[in-house]
Amino acid sequence: MTTAQLDSRLKPAPRALAINDHAIETIKWVAAIAMTFDHTNKYLCNQAYPLMFDIGRVAMPLFAIALALNLARPGTLECGAFRRTSTRLLLFGVLATLPFELLGGAIVNRWPVNILFALLVAVVVMGLISRGGAARNVIAPIVFVAGSAAVEFWWAAPAIAVGTWLFVRGGRLWGLLLLSAGFGGLQLINGNAWALASLPILWLASVAPLATPRLGRFFYWYYPTHLATLVGLKALIS
Repeated sequence: MTTAQLDSRLKPAPRALAINDHAIETIKWVAAIAMTFDHTNKYLCNQAYPLMFDIGRVAMPLFAIALALNLARPGTLECGAFRRTSTRLLLFGVLATLPFELLGGAIVNRWPVNILFALLVAVVVMGLISRGGAARNVIAPIVFVAGSAAVEFWWAAPAIAVGTWLFVRGGRLWGLLLLSAGFGGLQLINGNAWALASLPILWLASVAPLATPRLGRFFYWYYPTHLATLVGLKALIS
């Protein structure tokens, strides 16, 4: 399938669902703050504050949705956005691996790997679908299933990212199915439904008159940096 054929099948969502750059940056800030609360509670406070845990449940869905919205823009395939994003996620995922493991993020033998690799799986799947063709259409679900088995939050994280991307690009049924599966999986993993609070946050960001500036690769750097900072603080406390 050519790019032109794909674009004829996956059309951008109606204007009512459009979210501008400022809103997407705001979503990432909310996600980063929630993630920091959650990781501080988990790694420095021994999960002493349940509310911080609950707040943290919105972080991953918001990051996944923001990534998908960025890659759902027209022309992302032609401008190489999938390749650039994949490269960055791989690089910063590797940088975050050591502090992630030192904090005890892996369950056993360095498995699962950190959340940036979960987002990488989603981007690779989106890129394969965008390029189309019989072989890629077969490879995409294999990458999704096999890759998701090795990453943090397992299949839930890639499902939310790919589901959002498909929905915004016009694949409504598959998008809703993946989003439902992703949020359902998070409820099982988290033991609560607080991840769903990311949806009203998303809506508020889309309707609020925001002027949040874009900060380039800041959020890529923030993830390994905040983990390394927590490693240092944990060593000092110990």
